[in-house]
Amino acid sequence: MSIHNTNITHIFVATHFGPKLSLIEVFTSTNVEVDPETSVLDGHVHAFEYFGGVPRRLAYDNLKSAVIHVGQGKDRVLNETFKKLRCHDLFETRFCNIARGNEKGDVENLAKRSERTYLTPLPEVTSLGELNEHLLACCLKDLNLPGARPHQDRLRSALLEEDRRGFIELQATVFEACEPIDTTIDKRSLVTVATNSYSAPTRWAHHPVRIKVFVDSVELWCEHQRVAVHDRCHGKGQYILEPTHYLNLLSIKPGSLDNARPFKGMLKGHGRGWGRDFDHLRRELEYRYEGEGTKKFINVLLLFTEYDPDEVRQAVCRCVQRRAFSDEAVLGVLRHEPIHHTHRPLDLSHRPELLHVGNGIRPAAIYDRLLHCQNEEVIA
Repeated sequence: MSIHNTNITHIFVATHFGPKLSLIEVFTSTNVEVDPETSVLDGHVHAFEYFGGVPRRLAYDNLKSAVIHVGQGKDRVLNETFKKLRCHDLFETRFCNIARGNEKGDVENLAKRSERTYLTPLPEVTSLGELNEHLLACCLKDLNLPGARPHQDRLRSALLEEDRRGFIELQATVFEACEPIDTTIDKRSLVTVATNSYSAPTRWAHHPVRIKVFVDSVELWCEHQRVAVHDRCHGKGQYILEPTHYLNLLSIKPGSLDNARPFKGMLKGHGRGWGRDFDHLRRELEYRYEGEGTKKFINVLLLFTEYDPDEVRQAVCRCVQRRAFSDEAVLGVLRHEPIHHTHRPLDLSHRPELLHVGNGIRPAAIYDRLLHCQNEEVIA
């Protein structure tokens, strides 16, 4: 099965034996194989969220993404990644005997039923995320079906709620279902993951970095802080570049605005571009200020490094509507015309005695009373 040249290579299937509940999730690759270990970990995280807890014991076949060596009887050697998942969520494991598919017949039957019920005919979707949403909706719909015998007189949702009492509670922190890679950001402020290059802010060039490769995203961490996050690219030899990572270089090399790879296509007003307002602003600045116009436009772009990107876009939109074509005008809007409040209200739930205390803001009209009192004294 494929979606817009995206091949589905992994299908994660989990079922809860009691009420016969299931969760199905698909994973993808194109030219680059998705790490099966990461797919299995991600499937576990979503399955535990769906079931609302962690079953105390899970049964598996001898999947290679978890089992390194199959010994005699029940002896299994597990990989370190799967051990970390098991230690994090505190569940026990049981692995089926070799060539004994009947020991996990519910899962085998579920895989066939999923293909027959959820994927026949093939759903019309445009992305893998949309397909997974469709499968999740089908699984949620199954909650309203009668349970398996001898509980056919009760809904599966009620049976699940009853079984949850015996589940292990979800941990406060979600397990990171990712493949960690330790490397160094190169001089071009890039890191390479499976032949694809991802950008990082230029200030972190030549710094050590931990790359967390998730199924659908790639995160870059330097000095215990996340410095960049990208959507996972499943192509081959692609460049996934965030223009804001390279904005500071424009003050040194303004010619890069038209020629450098990160900025190509950013001023076309569609797709991944900044928008038509930026295109209009640049034309007007270069017409009005000639040689200084490009520098002024770069000054506007540099505001992305100091302010929220949505606020910068809205500020540029306002200036274009007012025909205020200058970098000072955009900065003025950001400073003196806040687009929206970025601060969060103070949480006082732990201090109930302060919940009814005022904010200290008083109307200016109260000072008119003082002036009125002064006039009465003068008359007296």
